[in-house]
Amino acid sequence: MLKKIHGLRGDFLFSGINFGFKLINNLIIFSILARIIDLDDFGLLSYLVMLSAIAFTVLEFGHRFIVIKEVTANVKIATAEYVSNKVFLKNVLFAIVGGVMLSFCWYKSFWNLNVVLLGSFFMSAYFLSIARLNIALFHSISKFYLETLILIINMAFLMIGIGLVYYTDDWTIFLIFYTLGNLAMMLLSLFFVKKNYSINLESYFTSYSKSTFLPELSAAIPFAAIILGDICFSSIDSFFVEQFFSQKELGIYEGLKKILVGLSILTMILGTALMPWVSRTIKSGIVKSYRNILLAFFTTVSTGVCIFLLYVYFNDIVVELLLGEKFMEITTWDTHIGMFVFSKYLMVIPTLYLIMSGLHNTRLVIIYIMALISIIVIYFYAIPYGMKTTFKMVTYINLMLAIVYALVFFYYMLPSQQNKLKSVNI
Repeated sequence: MLKKIHGLRGDFLFSGINFGFKLINNLIIFSILARIIDLDDFGLLSYLVMLSAIAFTVLEFGHRFIVIKEVTANVKIATAEYVSNKVFLKNVLFAIVGGVMLSFCWYKSFWNLNVVLLGSFFMSAYFLSIARLNIALFHSISKFYLETLILIINMAFLMIGIGLVYYTDDWTIFLIFYTLGNLAMMLLSLFFVKKNYSINLESYFTSYSKSTFLPELSAAIPFAAIILGDICFSSIDSFFVEQFFSQKELGIYEGLKKILVGLSILTMILGTALMPWVSRTIKSGIVKSYRNILLAFFTTVSTGVCIFLLYVYFNDIVVELLLGEKFMEITTWDTHIGMFVFSKYLMVIPTLYLIMSGLHNTRLVIIYIMALISIIVIYFYAIPYGMKTTFKMVTYINLMLAIVYALVFFYYMLPSQQNKLKSVNI
C-alpha cells in the first residue's frame, strides 16, 4: 500500500507523516520529560542530547546532502563501495570524536554520572549517523515511507524510556532508551538498504576502496564543513550558558530552545521534501523551474510570518502546553522567540539552493564568519548582562544570517548568474 504513493505528492505526504513523528521524538518527548523531572535535571539532559547532536553532525559529515544530490541524479552509483566508503569514514571519525567527547566529559567530571552510561549514550550518535545515511538513500529514490517505519520504532523506545523515568524517578534511564532507539533505527535501516539496494551487511561495512575513498573524502569536506559550521553556530549559546550560568538557568534556556525547535520544526519537513526537488530543478536549468524555486521561497517565508504572529499572540498557551508552568518565564521573551523562528523559515530555500547549485564555498564563508561574530558578541556583550540578553543577541545574529543568505540567494537567481552556474558541474 505504501509503495503505491509516488512523486512529489507522495514525498510531501510521507514527509508530513515523518514530520509528525519527528515532532513527537524531538519535542513532545521532551515536553513530557520537562514535567516529570526537575528543572536542573532537564537542563543537563537537554545539554547532553545537544552534545550527542554535535557528535552526530561530525559523523554525518555532510553525507546526507551528497547522497541526495548524487543518487537523485544517478541511482546506479549507489553501490556497496559507494556506501561503504562513507561508512568507513564514519568509523574513523567516531574514534576521533569519541576521544574528544571523553576528554570533555572528564573535564566536566562526567557531571557525576555513570561513566559507562555516558559512554554508551554517546554511541547513539554513531547509530544515528548510519541510520541517516541510509535514510538519505531512501529519499533519493522517493521512498520516504521507509523513514516513517524507522521513526516509529525509535518513538516506541523513547516512549518506553519516559514511562520508566516516571515510575522510577530516575531520569538517566532515558539516556539508555535514547541509545536503544537509535540502535533500532540503524538496524532497521540496514535491513531496508539490503532490500532496496541489494547491499548485504558485510559489503556495507567492508567494501570501501582506497582508490575512491580519498576523492570522495575531498568532495565531502565542503559539505561537512558547512554542516559542522551550522551545528556549532546553533550550539555556541548553550555552551556559554552551561559554563557561566546556574544549572537551573540552563534548564530554562534549554526549555526555550525546545520551544524554538517546536516552532521551527516545519522547516525540517520543507528541507527534507524539497531537497531532491531543488536538486533536480537546478539540474534541469529550465527558467520556469527557477520561478517555482522563488515561489517556494516566498511560501516558506509567509509560513514563517504566520508562525511568528501566532506565537506572539498565543505564547502563554504554547509555553504551558509544551513545557508546563515551571517554564512560564519564557513568555516574557515572546518577540525575540518569534523573530528567531522567522529567521529559520527565511533561510530554508536559500541554504538548499546554495548547496545544490554547487555554491558550497559561499555558504561556508558566510556561516563561519557569522559563527565568529556570534562568539565575540555573546562572550563580550551578552553573558555579562544575563541570560535574557544572551538570547536577544543570539536572535539578532540569526536574523542577520538569514538576511545574508536571502540576499545571496536573490543575487544568484539573477538571469546573468544562472547562466554562469549552468556552466558549472553540479
